[in-house]
Amino acid sequence: MSKKDVGWVALFCLIPLLNFPRAILADRTLFLRDIVLVWAPQVDAVISQVAQGELPWLDARRGFGQPLFADPRAEILYPPAWIHLILPKERSYSLFCAFHLVIAALGAARLARRLIPNASKAAQATAGFAFGAGGPMLSLVSHWHHLAAASWMPWILEQTEPREDGRTPWFNVAGLVTLQFFAGSPDYSFATFVACALRSMTRSDQTMKQRTRTGLALSLGVVMGAIQLLPSLAFSHDAAREALPVGWALSPLHPALTLETVVPFRTDSWPLRPEARLELLRNAQVWMFSHYLGLSVWVLALLGLGYANRRDRRFLCAALVLGLVVSWGVRSNELQSVIARIPLVSGLRFPTKHLILSSLALAILAAWGVSGFESWGSRSKRWAALFGGFSTLAAGLLFAWSTGPSASVDPTALISPAIALVATTIILCAQPGRRTRLLLPAAVAIDLLAGNRTINPTTPATLLRDRPPLTAFIPKESRI
Repeated sequence: MSKKDVGWVALFCLIPLLNFPRAILADRTLFLRDIVLVWAPQVDAVISQVAQGELPWLDARRGFGQPLFADPRAEILYPPAWIHLILPKERSYSLFCAFHLVIAALGAARLARRLIPNASKAAQATAGFAFGAGGPMLSLVSHWHHLAAASWMPWILEQTEPREDGRTPWFNVAGLVTLQFFAGSPDYSFATFVACALRSMTRSDQTMKQRTRTGLALSLGVVMGAIQLLPSLAFSHDAAREALPVGWALSPLHPALTLETVVPFRTDSWPLRPEARLELLRNAQVWMFSHYLGLSVWVLALLGLGYANRRDRRFLCAALVLGLVVSWGVRSNELQSVIARIPLVSGLRFPTKHLILSSLALAILAAWGVSGFESWGSRSKRWAALFGGFSTLAAGLLFAWSTGPSASVDPTALISPAIALVATTIILCAQPGRRTRLLLPAAVAIDLLAGNRTINPTTPATLLRDRPPLTAFIPKESRI
């Protein structure tokens, strides 16, 4: 990490501090979903075995024994997860998540610096906030292993970019790929390899020798990470998931709800008519708490399309579209049966995870838009304003169709869209200048942090710290 990155770390610390401040500064903790049910018992098992001088390979107290090393969610080999051995878990979890949100934002800023010639500080800050504070990244706070692996995606992409002398930093690439494997999310390792392949295919200026070097560096990372990857694949192969539908059919994003990536609203919180709920949500739980990528980010990305070079524009647009289309998942039974026959791919679950790819692509395009700030034309800004207005109108029409004429609107639900519109208006009305350029990343940060402010609630830390009184009656060596 360079000296320049230290300042960026301080700036991007605002993301966790403003999203879940009480989990960091007060006696409260994050708790949603698998944090309490999976993560906390795993951490307790690891701490207990390490304290006894044992290697944390097996949790003998759960059921008839549960593998720890073979379960990638335990993150036995992942160095940042060792913080749980040092600090109380009600404190360590929030710091673990904060660290990875900052790492994600810093990685996006570094990727923008690598791709955009003479990228300004405002452009880098925009990329960092757009990715680190986006709905997909903040939604992963309740899924520690996915959050950790996703945060290294922009770093790997940045390192696979050939340097001026044509060389590829083999050790850096392989080390980051290995670290991502140790983080414990095959989904995001897969998505990162797809992004690297897409980058290679959309670059016409790369020689076959350069592509081979990059491929070999990535392959070396796979070999180094095999110590975690192989037992994890064996563990997942033996898991009892045959009764579940193909993973790509679990909680897909309805194409119409792609609007949620542009306008900050949550369809599942609306008073939906039963038939609309079945059509849009399939009566299933929404896996990702927020799909919001930022209205201001979309507008800046549209403006950036005219300034990005052809090579980067091809890659970023392809990654953006791919992430959106994959997030729509599989709704056809015939297509489900086809995917079910594909090794590894068929086991990946919840397609909305791949909005991370769209979020990163959009963040870099937005940075290109900031780089062309002084050259924005009135025609480009009119088109961007029309996009924002049309998306907002479409969201209103979707609400009217899906809820019926008698549905009432919760006034507090209009706060986030109002802030998004104000932030976008500030961007479009800003006059060219060195100081006013700084308004752009600030507007993006306000837009995203306001739109995603409620997705990571906290609870008193006693939930993870104190044992219920009833457990005093359970024998010490019991499996209960």
